[in-house]
Amino acid sequence: MSITAGAGSNRNVTDNDLVDQARLGDRKAMELLMRRHNQRLFRIAVSILRDRTEAEDALQEGYVRAFTRLEQFKGEGAVGGWLATIIVNEARKIIRARRPTTSIDAGDASSHEKESMEAEMTRHHGAPPTPEQDLAATQARGFIERAVHSLPDGFREVFILRAVEGMSVQETADCLDLEPTTVRTRFFRARAQMRKNLDGEVFSLVGALYPFAGQSCDRIVESVLRRLNEQHKNVVLN
Repeated sequence: MSITAGAGSNRNVTDNDLVDQARLGDRKAMELLMRRHNQRLFRIAVSILRDRTEAEDALQEGYVRAFTRLEQFKGEGAVGGWLATIIVNEARKIIRARRPTTSIDAGDASSHEKESMEAEMTRHHGAPPTPEQDLAATQARGFIERAVHSLPDGFREVFILRAVEGMSVQETADCLDLEPTTVRTRFFRARAQMRKNLDGEVFSLVGALYPFAGQSCDRIVESVLRRLNEQHKNVVLN
């Protein structure tokens, strides 16, 4: 099996195939696994932590833990679910260890986040956004993030996994170690609160929440591979 990180020809390569190659120290397999799952795992981390810097820390620590303990993945479930559980645990560790901090300003969008919301606006309006629409997109993102951040702990994560990532009730329950009935109840209440706080058009843009691509994605991939090289824990990167 030939793997080229980032290449379209890898679409038919399964996550399980990549894990098998990663166990042999294949750098490209590790990179492709991260690039496939970065967006979802970042959203999970930031939904728990409500802080992008800490979410990136959780993502990095989770990947290092996963790649140095690949023998723990028995192939009984999806690789993405196994990784998600690791990230949830890393995020919760950070919460337990954190000192009181000032919450992030949800209205301060990075260039990558603005680009993602602009793409959503383009899909809705059918043309590149005007300056007015660009401003509206940035404001909409701020509204959405503040609304998500206002959800109670436990409800916020369920909303992100169900409404943004499209995970099933059972997948969400497994990831967060909850009962399916709890997931259903929390999602119903969280969605009702979000609809109450946001008008219909803004709520429809929730899929663009917490984008994680471009330089952010590259930074995590490079950092994780560098740390694995430094640790020398029986990981020989090819």
